[in-house]
Amino acid sequence: MKCDCVSILKSAYKQEKNAKNYSGLIAKRIDPKLHQQDKAQRQAEQLKNTFEAIARKWHSDQVAKPNKWKPDHAQRVIRSLELHIFPDLCTRKIDEIMPLEVLGLLQRLESAGKYDTAQKIYDVVNQVFKYAVKLRLSLFNPAAELRGELAKVEQKHYRFIKDPQRDRARCLRAFDELRWLSANTRPITAFPLCICPPFRIAFIALV
Repeated sequence: MKCDCVSILKSAYKQEKNAKNYSGLIAKRIDPKLHQQDKAQRQAEQLKNTFEAIARKWHSDQVAKPNKWKPDHAQRVIRSLELHIFPDLCTRKIDEIMPLEVLGLLQRLESAGKYDTAQKIYDVVNQVFKYAVKLRLSLFNPAAELRGELAKVEQKHYRFIKDPQRDRARCLRAFDELRWLSANTRPITAFPLCICPPFRIAFIALV
């Protein structure tokens, strides 16, 4: 059998290092076993307070609330974090994240032309940090004042009937003209029934 010298040397070095550490702890009158347990507990607490851990806990709390989120919306929220935030902040302690880091992630989305996504991600991240502050896991919300740093997204406004009494006749005539241009006339013919009072529907049915 071949002897793996590298592995043996690494193991011997690790044992020697641990022995020195234990000797140092004993010299300081510290129990090495208790020290290891305390170190493991601190590491576990750090993992609990990472951004990803807190974000997933916030998400599960929102999902558990009755009539809070629909399943498809809940899936979109966690998926957006997994795609755009977790790769950079998943292992970071939430109380160590600074505003400039959050802004950098949002501006990266804007640089890719995803302005609307950046706004939505900001809303989610802001809620996660608010949740952490509420649980006393962080002293401040690093995203609180970042909305003004993002590009404004213009909302699209679609045409609608402002005055039904005035615009109903014009709308019906427009649909009547469009009906002859469309290959599928049934939905177009039925739509005016949604905006007509019952007596008008009866008249249309007779015609």
